[in-house]
Amino acid sequence: MRFRGSARRNLEWAREHIERYGVTPTVKKVGCVMYDFFYEWFHGTETSTMVWSDDLVTNSPNKAHANCYQPSKAWPFSRLLSELNLPRDTAFVDVGAGKGRMLLVAAEYGFNRVVGVELCANLSAQARHNVEIFRKTRAKLPEISVVNSDAIEYSLPEGDIAFYLNNSFKIPVLMQFLEKIQQALDSSSRRIWMIYSPAIHDSAIQDSRVFHQRQRYEFGGVEFIVYSAGPRADSTAA
Repeated sequence: MRFRGSARRNLEWAREHIERYGVTPTVKKVGCVMYDFFYEWFHGTETSTMVWSDDLVTNSPNKAHANCYQPSKAWPFSRLLSELNLPRDTAFVDVGAGKGRMLLVAAEYGFNRVVGVELCANLSAQARHNVEIFRKTRAKLPEISVVNSDAIEYSLPEGDIAFYLNNSFKIPVLMQFLEKIQQALDSSSRRIWMIYSPAIHDSAIQDSRVFHQRQRYEFGGVEFIVYSAGPRADSTAA
């Protein structure tokens, strides 16, 4: 009976989604969901369950500006990284890393250093656990670390950086984080990319003028905006 009820709900969702968005977007979304399911099953990780804002465990006053945890889709992000072909010696930093799914995808891509910055203690602990499990299915992985920190207080690594933001926080924190990036660009010659999805505050990021170039990508029905700044960064993610 439970299986029938679940199947009926899924069919109703598919019908409504097709009526609203069309067949192709629905097929893309279903494909991504199935990929995530098998990705979790194969690696033994748990990154799929949402966590609402009220359940985030942190003493930071910026909790008021934090969005709920909802994981990014693994296959579209993997395709994006392949398309961008960013240098492997770039530090990858997932700001608002949640349970760490994108850390795993970034490690598979081959970044030399992968960092997850997560405001909430409960999500940080889950991300570290997922990384430990993931290492059991992968013989060679780069350094992967999870930092339980407010994004505003996090000290940026030296050298080139590729940030990922899954709409992690609202405008007040986003603007402060953009100021940190601008300071980093002003203090040393480096390349910085910022991958943003979904692009809720794209106009505010453009208005900040921190980045010199903006490119839009779409894979599996997921939109990504890639901003870049610094010497030669513009020509790499084109």
